[in-house]
Amino acid sequence: MKPLPGFGKEVNHYLNHYVNVADAKTAGVLTADLTIGGYLITTVPVTLGPQIFHWAALDLLIASGIMALRTLYLGTPKIGSSPIFWEDVRACATIRLF
Repeated sequence: MKPLPGFGKEVNHYLNHYVNVADAKTAGVLTADLTIGGYLITTVPVTLGPQIFHWAALDLLIASGIMALRTLYLGTPKIGSSPIFWEDVRACATIRLF
């Protein structure tokens, strides 16, 4: 059975839409991490109790920022590789088989 005309283009558009949405959400998380992290760096509590929560929050923001950067980096184009397996899409003859 022959693939439908435009099948590859439609699947590509469909998958790229979700990649773009994920990138936009990740950029928003990274922006929030940088904003809140900048505020936390400028305001350090004096007593020990709040300092523990302060540094824990800063550590979690740093971890979140690293994960966001990793997610954005995986989405950058690389020659010969892609996070989406186009070979699997191409191997399917119809939309229903995919």
